[in-house]
Amino acid sequence: MKPRRIKWEKVVQLWNQGVPARKIAEEVGTRSSRIYDIVAKMRMRGEVPLLVRKRKIIDRKKLFQMLREGTPVEEIALKMGVHGASIYKLLSRLGKKRRGEVQVKKINRD
Repeated sequence: MKPRRIKWEKVVQLWNQGVPARKIAEEVGTRSSRIYDIVAKMRMRGEVPLLVRKRKIIDRKKLFQMLREGTPVEEIALKMGVHGASIYKLLSRLGKKRRGEVQVKKINRD
């Protein structure tokens, strides 16, 4: 059986619409790694813009309030629309060392 040709234009169109590589791969009948290869080649040609993800800002006051109330980190992450790892990274930067430890430190920025 002859391999199916991938329509690059369709891949680029879906990519620019924000469709994940896995979904594009399913639709055109290939692996997601092949989609990333196509997008990289199209970027070099200047046909695909570099899309920048927007970062969600975590409201620290709301985060600390929810922690004091005993809300689990995964639930906080769901409510704030971020991944649980993002909450843990922020807490780690602010002095929380272990998963079960909830210490809220104030950072003095003089």
